[in-house]
Amino acid sequence: MSQNVNHPHPEEAELFFSSPTNTICLIDPWVASSLLHKAIRRGETDIAVAAALRLFQLRGAAIWRRFLIIAFEDIGPASPDTLILVSKASDRDWRRSHGDDVTVLVDVVRALAVAPKDRSPDYLVCAARHHPAFEKDRCYVGGQTLEKRIGMSSDMRLPLVTRAIATWYASGLDCSDERRVGTGDLKNLLESFATHGAPEQCLSATMIACGKTHDPICIMTPALWMAAFATENPEAPYIIEDAPLHSAEAAGIPLYTFDKHTRIGKAAIGRFAVENEDVSRVLSCWVADYRAQDAAAMAAYYVDAIPTTPQFTWHGCKDLEVLGRESDFAKIGFPLAGIDELINAVARNLEHLNELRAELTLRRTRKVR
Repeated sequence: MSQNVNHPHPEEAELFFSSPTNTICLIDPWVASSLLHKAIRRGETDIAVAAALRLFQLRGAAIWRRFLIIAFEDIGPASPDTLILVSKASDRDWRRSHGDDVTVLVDVVRALAVAPKDRSPDYLVCAARHHPAFEKDRCYVGGQTLEKRIGMSSDMRLPLVTRAIATWYASGLDCSDERRVGTGDLKNLLESFATHGAPEQCLSATMIACGKTHDPICIMTPALWMAAFATENPEAPYIIEDAPLHSAEAAGIPLYTFDKHTRIGKAAIGRFAVENEDVSRVLSCWVADYRAQDAAAMAAYYVDAIPTTPQFTWHGCKDLEVLGRESDFAKIGFPLAGIDELINAVARNLEHLNELRAELTLRRTRKVR
């Protein structure tokens, strides 16, 4: 089947094309990708399907890699069955045996949207890479043999982040254009996790995702499964069904779409950091002017770009979330002591940020039309 979605399924066509106020069929690939990811996080299935169809129309087969990243960033150990589905769907022959690409795409998006979410893989890989408290661990693990790293990855006597660093280095998966971890042995690393009880479907999906994305976030899932399930802690993991999240919109597009990864989001947040007195005051207390926009963008990301539903929680996830958040802010040079104050200020003034986003969205929509 052609990878142009000029003729989506009848049940999707009305959502995708008919409404005069729905501009999802006109958005660019960066906005489509952002909307897809955040709608999945929020469990907004119909919007996620529409965004996926648009992204597929613009980027074709690249969307299957995008699904893998979403699954291993925001779901991870919370739903091994979903990981298996997404990893299988990344194979063209498998898709052909289960219908056309659009049929599989819609099924995958719906599965991702309804699955329990756990953003711990993102927090864990960020802490392993960037958190200043673990620099000594990174140096220590970097000096060990590959065999030693594999052993450390499932040694439950070590702190979780230390195990994650060992897992990352043993995988051989570098981030972007880094040349940091050296040669790894993914097969033996996953076999080591298997001997410690990690489920086969989780490891199988992880192997596929690592091979297709080469992103170290994917290898965090087995380490997290061990942390959540393979312990003697009496607090078993459980799922919280959150209430639906409120989503302001303009021209049919939810405004949470426009974060630091989109042009409109960057422009709106830049104005917000200057024009909002409350947020501007907090920023001036903690960072120099040249860092203010990046700090405001990161805070906005944590306020309304990453909320998820339903949520999967386990005994260590809240502490890990703090480490991940600290890692993100440390990476942009924002003092850890000021993180909560800034996030709270942005949350208090989210309506103002949305007004700016809406203004820029409507202006852009008129130009496109």
